[in-house]
Amino acid sequence: MALQRKFDLNLMDEGFLWYGAQRVLVGELPLRDFQAYDPGRYFWSAAWMALLADDGIVTLRLSNAALGAITVFFAAWTVGAGPVRPRPGALLAAGTIFVWWMAPAFKAADSFAAVVLLWGLTRLAERPTLPRYFAAGLCWGLAATIGINHALYGSIAGLLAFLYLRGAPNALHALLAGGAGAVVGYSPVLALHLFARGFTAAFIDSIRLLFEYGTTNFALPLPSLFALRELPEKGYLMPMTEAASALVLLLAPIFWASAAWHLRRPKSCASLPPAVLAGFVLSLPYAHYAWSRADAGHLAVSILPVLGATLAWVTRAPRVQRWPLLAAAFGLSLLVTLHMHPGYARLRAVYLTETVQVGRDQLLVPPYTAAAVQAVRQTAAAAGPGSFFAGPYLPGAYALASRRSPTWENYMIFPASARRQTIEIERLRSAGVLHALLWRQRWDNRSDLGLAQTHPLVFAFLRSCLPNTRMLSTEFVLLSSSDVQSCRRRPGWSPDRSIITAK
Repeated sequence: MALQRKFDLNLMDEGFLWYGAQRVLVGELPLRDFQAYDPGRYFWSAAWMALLADDGIVTLRLSNAALGAITVFFAAWTVGAGPVRPRPGALLAAGTIFVWWMAPAFKAADSFAAVVLLWGLTRLAERPTLPRYFAAGLCWGLAATIGINHALYGSIAGLLAFLYLRGAPNALHALLAGGAGAVVGYSPVLALHLFARGFTAAFIDSIRLLFEYGTTNFALPLPSLFALRELPEKGYLMPMTEAASALVLLLAPIFWASAAWHLRRPKSCASLPPAVLAGFVLSLPYAHYAWSRADAGHLAVSILPVLGATLAWVTRAPRVQRWPLLAAAFGLSLLVTLHMHPGYARLRAVYLTETVQVGRDQLLVPPYTAAAVQAVRQTAAAAGPGSFFAGPYLPGAYALASRRSPTWENYMIFPASARRQTIEIERLRSAGVLHALLWRQRWDNRSDLGLAQTHPLVFAFLRSCLPNTRMLSTEFVLLSSSDVQSCRRRPGWSPDRSIITAK
């Protein structure tokens, strides 16, 4: 990750993290003051920014690289746990395989959450003592600071492990030890609940939002092994990546069946690497993470419990089987993850051809990203010291321009209720927004998504009070007004949706 720190720029997902870390650095809180995941990842990145006195994108990436290195360390520790230790060469190979799966870089916190849960359960499976129940609870608490989804997956896996092991000196004492560890691990967020006014209400509202959306992600078609039929008309890497991803998804049920067979009696667990039990109980709930949106980025996180358990088995296999299996795992990992590493795009010089200055950092980016950066700069220059709106999928625009989003919702993916849109309109009014940068792209290229579809009231408001339209590029539209009072009048305009229709 660190070696690729000056390649490419993602103003969407990476920008979402970058903007949140910047806001924490100036004293705002995730969820309460801006749309965000749970606070852990933002505090980590903001701490690095404070330490290096730089809130730029490269500093953010260095924080992700450090967290990725910690994740690989715990992953290798997990693979090597047990009475029979794998040989150092095999363990090093396993760690190298995990390095490939630390992608995309802005999901380093999610990868860490999955691996730290796996490590805690592995230690518990190795020897279910009270201190290890405490450690497993501590791991759950750390994962919960990163995302409530990780907390849910860890809770399900922990309950399954507890019911299977039944080896604690005292079940009640084991639960109390695990609970105490969870409190310690989650203590930073508990402190926010206790002492940060409005945080608890915002946290509850973030959970309510999931029910309003009715989903955690927009589904994508499952990858197919038949993608290889599209060689070479779609190039070589992407069809092979899709086929490899489909193979990985197919291998997960095979692992579940094999692990269930070997774990059918609790006493048989003693003869297995402890990571097998941990990976089995944890990979079951994490399957939701991959299947809810079956792309390589989600697969890279959800497969980590299966990967850790499988490598724990493979690294202890006889030498004649061990190295061919490790080579196969390395090759499969490479096919699935290579395109998510910006270093690959750098090797393919046709992709990263433009140089842009982003704060103190000089980055190599594709032409369409350079155009996006230029559009943001034009908007910020037009707004002067004032606020501007960027949407629907441009949270990184605010980080790039070092500005505060005028709306709480800075990443407008899901359809919003009329009540929530009205609140955001009032925020736009209060901020006195006179410029809005609209990206014409629609999420997953779906006709039912896009700002006019998911936030029609916000879109109508922007079009009614910002009547001047300027095309910055084929992808970006700048709406503006010189009338300070124009955005204070109530909108009564029916939006011309064609203006932000994707190509």
